Amino acid sequence: MRGKSCRSRTFRFETLERRALLAGDVTVTVTNHNVLIQSDNQDDTVVIQGTNNGGIEITSYDGTTINGQNVPFDIPSVNNLTIKMGDGNDHVALASPIVPTFIIGGGIPSQPLQQPIDIQGNLSISMGKGTDSVDVDYADISWGMTVGLGSGNSSVNVYNTTVNKNVDIRGGNGNDSINLSGTPVIYYTRVSPMPLATPASIIGLGPFQPTPPSNIVTHVQMVSLGTIIHGSVSIALGNGGDSIGLSQLRVDGSLMMTTGQGRDVISLGVAPTVFTPGSVNLIGTPATTTTPSTNVTIGGVLSLYTGNGGDDISMDSVQAKGIVLVTGQGADTVSVANATADVFFASLGGGDDSLDVGGGGDNIGSFLAFGGAGNDTFLNATSNSFKHKSLFLFEELG
Repeated sequence: MRGKSCRSRTFRFETLERRALLAGDVTVTVTNHNVLIQSDNQDDTVVIQGTNNGGIEITSYDGTTINGQNVPFDIPSVNNLTIKMGDGNDHVALASPIVPTFIIGGGIPSQPLQQPIDIQGNLSISMGKGTDSVDVDYADISWGMTVGLGSGNSSVNVYNTTVNKNVDIRGGNGNDSINLSGTPVIYYTRVSPMPLATPASIIGLGPFQPTPPSNIVTHVQMVSLGTIIHGSVSIALGNGGDSIGLSQLRVDGSLMMTTGQGRDVISLGVAPTVFTPGSVNLIGTPATTTTPSTNVTIGGVLSLYTGNGGDDISMDSVQAKGIVLVTGQGADTVSVANATADVFFASLGGGDDSLDVGGGGDNIGSFLAFGGAGNDTFLNATSNSFKHKSLFLFEELG
């Protein structure tokens, strides 16, 4: 009788589980290490975390079920990873694991505490309509990455990630936010053997804290690796007040960005996250300060085309073969500092535009700027801080 009672309770519990599917369910299929993740039209959350053996674990934290279950779905290795989310306010997060690994020796260790998510093929993410968010934090992608956003106010954040081929990000209409940058990766350093780490929650750096004896020199180092794209990058956004932030980014190929109508905010190499000090001292030993580079380095041409609207564009510490900037109608504001390029071409559309190149440290071969209809202002184009070989400024009359 007790056995029947247990089965009855289990049946009622499973019924509640099936009701929870109305809040969101995700199906996962695996074929020859190719992973397909598909969601319904509810508000779903998918968290993909790397495992210590190079695989991934798929889970959620808001009640979304995985293949109808509330348990993680483990995959030992991944070739191509395809994620197709339906309509709804969805969140997809690829997060690196915290691995309690310690390195013998001083300075920056050769291996980080965190290991990147290993995707041996392509990463493809497609979001439906809704307010969606995509976070890729510390991944190593052997081929390319594509992200497609539907209409809605959505965001894409890519940190400390290496992509060996091209990156393509496309947004629909709405106020979208795109960020490619670097964030701190946690390192542990020691100079002699020590016990294993014990679980703890300290200084906001993760779930592991070493408990060394007093004669061990140990500290935590936070190093910002940045994002590296060995191919080219294309970012195309629809109408709306969009924002694009690029910092601590290297693109070996070209970088092209286009936005639709609306007031867009574009920040390239501006206001990076700076960590002072660069390491956190655990037991009173000296700590090394690490200041991450703010540079955005483009091997080819950096192209930016904005639609109509009063856009705000800032460039700081940008290096490219060539820079092409074309804005639409509206009172646009452009500021440039510490730029390096063989050619810088700017075409400002109609409206009372402002172009300031007096931030200092610029090294431009040929600089050409065309102002459209309106009362345009060219600031500091002849200052000593703006270094160039040739300068051409054109303004529409009448």
